[in-house]
Amino acid sequence: MSFLNNFVRELEPYRVASHKAWEQSCSAQVLKLDWNEATVPPSPRVKAALSEFLEEGCLNWYPDVDNVRLRNKISDYAGLESACVEYFAGSDAVHEVILRSCVKPLDTVAIVSPTYDNFRASAQSEGAKISVYPLDALHNFEFDIQKFSLYLEQYKPRLVYLCNPNNPTGYLLANGVIKKLLQDNPKTLFIVDEAYYEFSGITAADLLLTCQNLVVTRTFSKAFGLASFRVGYILAAPELIEGFRKIRNPKSISSTAQIAAEAALNDIQYLRNYVGEVTKARFDFRLFLEKFGFHTVGQDNGNFLLVNFGEARYALIKALESAAIYVRSCDHIKELRGFTRITIGTREQMQRVEGVMGAVMSNAQYAKYIHR
Repeated sequence: MSFLNNFVRELEPYRVASHKAWEQSCSAQVLKLDWNEATVPPSPRVKAALSEFLEEGCLNWYPDVDNVRLRNKISDYAGLESACVEYFAGSDAVHEVILRSCVKPLDTVAIVSPTYDNFRASAQSEGAKISVYPLDALHNFEFDIQKFSLYLEQYKPRLVYLCNPNNPTGYLLANGVIKKLLQDNPKTLFIVDEAYYEFSGITAADLLLTCQNLVVTRTFSKAFGLASFRVGYILAAPELIEGFRKIRNPKSISSTAQIAAEAALNDIQYLRNYVGEVTKARFDFRLFLEKFGFHTVGQDNGNFLLVNFGEARYALIKALESAAIYVRSCDHIKELRGFTRITIGTREQMQRVEGVMGAVMSNAQYAKYIHR
């Protein structure tokens, strides 16, 4: 006898990246490029604020369950009134609350594929029927708005999940495209996951003023460098925010997470400097790959690149791991067999990656895999 419900028993779990990085101590020698985290520590203001809290804060209290100051700072950063904002224990927690609030068992939830797969697992655990819109590998995983519109017209999903820019393909939907989807499908709720917003600079948040069927989710785990704190937020119409608050557990966002997020928002210049460094490093690394005949998928909109190394991936990943550099093989995704996703760090960090990869790709033993 199983006490698990049918949805969980039949669920294909979200597959995480290799755990090998955690088997080593956290040091500058370990370069973790497999989960799209920031490759540098967060703003020094974060450590200072946390140190002050550990010395003088009430560690025996529950976290602030209505942190107006943090909510207002996020509001200012996003350019929306505070009634349109709520913070959560990471954007994954936001997704779970949206699904619990808006989706019933057997409701259709549409996702593109490939994309961030944890959302699919969360939706299925709530009993949703997943409808997959496949991106075409033959056409470099480009998003065809006309075909997608016909797909929505046919399946009429309750909810659509769009990662923008999309992870792992990097493609970015323009606001005009998203606006048309929202207006053409007023009975469908669209989640636009902007985990990589800081790197793309493009947001759908402005559409919230006129489109009630939109929610935007973001995280502090990427550009802000706060992945270990698990803090994210949602932007939506006030009516939706009020509904989400009914089932949000306000005690689940730790005091340290709230303090870290607020301190990071107090140092936007640090964020901008890091994003600028990643942007330069991404451009240089893409040119390095092209020198060996490897072309990246999609557009340069996130802090990652998706590359089809084919048979060369085995030697490359092995060599990188020997140098304590970890990247993400996408072999577990049928459409992406042979592809590898590499998080982009600073120029200095990526030069280290280039040194290891260049040694492999210049080796005559692997010449047959190189496309020069």
